[in-house]
Amino acid sequence: MLAFVILSAVLSGCYRMRASKGGGQIQAARPRIINAADISLTPGYKIEPVAKVAKY
Repeated sequence: MLAFVILSAVLSGCYRMRASKGGGQIQAARPRIINAADISLTPGYKIEPVAKVAKY
């Protein structure tokens, strides 16, 4: 039983030394720039943004 406790303590320290796989280390999303000129439309039509922020 004592060997199990010591082994658990030693091995749990090694877990922290493992390299990260990237989960949770993403950067915050940059705000999107809305530009109506980026969308191709048929002559006579126009486009304008309706909503800039949508949170779910």
